[in-house]
Amino acid sequence: MFNVENRQALLVQLSQAIYNHEQWHKEIIRTISCRLPYDLRDVAEDAHRQCRFGQWYYGVVDQVLRDHPAFVALEVQHERMHRFAAQLLRSSANGPSASPSDYDNFTNALDRLRLEIYTLKNEIEDSIHSRDPLTGAENRVGMLTKLREALELVKRHVGQHCVAMMDLDHFKKINDTYGHLVGDQVLTASASYIMEHLRP
Repeated sequence: MFNVENRQALLVQLSQAIYNHEQWHKEIIRTISCRLPYDLRDVAEDAHRQCRFGQWYYGVVDQVLRDHPAFVALEVQHERMHRFAAQLLRSSANGPSASPSDYDNFTNALDRLRLEIYTLKNEIEDSIHSRDPLTGAENRVGMLTKLREALELVKRHVGQHCVAMMDLDHFKKINDTYGHLVGDQVLTASASYIMEHLRP
């Protein structure tokens, strides 16, 4: 999942990117409604890279986020939405009004993009609230929902589940001997190792 230290920063960046995207959308609607000349950047081949949302998207450096399926899906929907926006702008500039099919294509693409954006945002928010800030492991909030779902599946004989518990031997001795900072490092390293070596 996302790096423990970066989740809050990612959420702030994504919220700003969403705001920028909504402002861009308002300008597109204003341009069409008021029959203003459109911005040439909005009809360019690489319009999806030039808008502020695109600048954020292509400027993100966190590889974990870049590889995340919800983030990858954004690219396709964002580029598609810009293609339809360009078509809508051209058709509204060349005729008495925009074509209904161009408008429908644009709004449908916009809805799909928003769905992908808010899916990613919800996953980041969920990871902030349902994971331990020190180790990144799921906390009770995240675990209880999954345990309830598993219990319901067992009750319906859909599958078998088991719960395993683990303890770090002599952990108190580590804290007492080396201090809590080292204890935190041991917890973080142990949790990371376990999470990296468990099957999904």
